Amino acid sequence: MVYLAKIHAKRKTTSTRHSLPYTSHAPEMRKTLYKTTVTFLLLHLSAGVVFAKDLFQANVTRIIDGDSLVVQAKDRRYEIRLYGIDTPEYDQPYAGKARRYLKSSFLHKRVTVTPIEYDKYGRLVAIVGEPGMKPVNALLLEKGLAWFYPRYCKKSICKSWKKIEKRAKRRHINIWSKQHPVPPWLWKRLKKKRRHS
Repeated sequence: MVYLAKIHAKRKTTSTRHSLPYTSHAPEMRKTLYKTTVTFLLLHLSAGVVFAKDLFQANVTRIIDGDSLVVQAKDRRYEIRLYGIDTPEYDQPYAGKARRYLKSSFLHKRVTVTPIEYDKYGRLVAIVGEPGMKPVNALLLEKGLAWFYPRYCKKSICKSWKKIEKRAKRRHINIWSKQHPVPPWLWKRLKKKRRHS
């Protein structure tokens, strides 16, 4: 009886040891996982998206212009319009530079996409960025290659983006190096008026 009790105790100890593995890398792994989770949640919450399942990973396969791109997520393709910003129209100064920046920095990169809505053209309006990094929406503002779009930027993150635009203005970089830069939405309206006059 004593012998059986010893065997049972040994099995119990062995089982506990195997169910709680420990490695010297465990604390570092937990730290990395925590940082990644927090980054994704902050981006997710700032976009005002309700369900975490909406956020997804994708590969950038094409750059259309300064604020539009195409991504491939598993077996689905999305045309994305960057949320909250507007880059110069193709016939405006710095339109080419905005597109080149987007292409050189994000083409063929793995990105996190935080959906906001679909626009009237069927494009997914979203916040896009490399995991753990500043969204490209904010980077374009920072580089002076985009306007903050107050009409469509209503989420909590938009307050910080407006500040980023102000800093770019003070530095007089790219579109803000011009004396009277015309926002793209006004540029299109003026072009339409000229065509009909």
